Amino acid sequence: MDKTLIFSDSHICNSNIIELKDIFAEIMNYKADRVICLGDYYDRKLLNAEELIFGTNIMKQFVEKYSEVIMLEGNHDKETIKYIIDLGVKVFPSIVIDNNYYGHFFVDESIKSFNSAKRSLTEFDQYNYVFLGHQHSFQVLKEKRIHPGSCIFVDFGEVDDTSKNIIMLENDKIDIIELKSPIPMIDIFNKKDLDKLGERYKVRYVIKDFNQLKVEANELEQYKDKFYQFKIKLDFENKEDKVDIFPKKNINEILNDWLKKIKDQAVKLELESAFSEDKC
Repeated sequence: MDKTLIFSDSHICNSNIIELKDIFAEIMNYKADRVICLGDYYDRKLLNAEELIFGTNIMKQFVEKYSEVIMLEGNHDKETIKYIIDLGVKVFPSIVIDNNYYGHFFVDESIKSFNSAKRSLTEFDQYNYVFLGHQHSFQVLKEKRIHPGSCIFVDFGEVDDTSKNIIMLENDKIDIIELKSPIPMIDIFNKKDLDKLGERYKVRYVIKDFNQLKVEANELEQYKDKFYQFKIKLDFENKEDKVDIFPKKNINEILNDWLKKIKDQAVKLELESAFSEDKC
């Protein structure tokens, strides 16, 4: 075998199954001898029926199309994926094939490791290529050392990613393939831009100050069903001197009072969640 298709971190869950149908269909358009998933095929340990049926059917399709299918254990689904061995899928914590290393973890050089990886690329100097899952953002760590990144925009920590990719390894050459199916993820800062934007986006609406929150909170209901995904982020500093009303209350108290007045429950819950995240 000399042609290997590599993808990572699909994080199958109810909310992304429709999108992943298109993504997996696009991935399986490519011919190869072997396909390797670098981990986190599923998003969680306990699956519901829809997630289990979808993930199992996709694995069956991989097994039918490719001569060898390999799945690495991810941090999200280490125990969940054990059953797919019965489908003909080979499951490993990590694996070396033709002196190329495949794993699911950060290293110190990973941009998302936050200095907590406790592993370095120097551990893998003996290998030709090193392909690592776990990090959702694409990164060439150094020559022949790569995080392919997730094949789908999983969360808004990836909002700055310009694409989602898979990799084709043939003999000693790689081809980084940009996927067309993933739904783009974007930050929007102005309500007028929400109106101009098409429906096929995952949108995080960033509210920059309290006055904007006051004016727009009850107007956001119309957008919650427009986009594939719609989140709200409160991104203003928690300083009392930036608020010129209710001087006897701090910003937390002012926000909590205002949130109680939001009419639409879905928007209210979204704002409460965003406010809670900002306080963490």
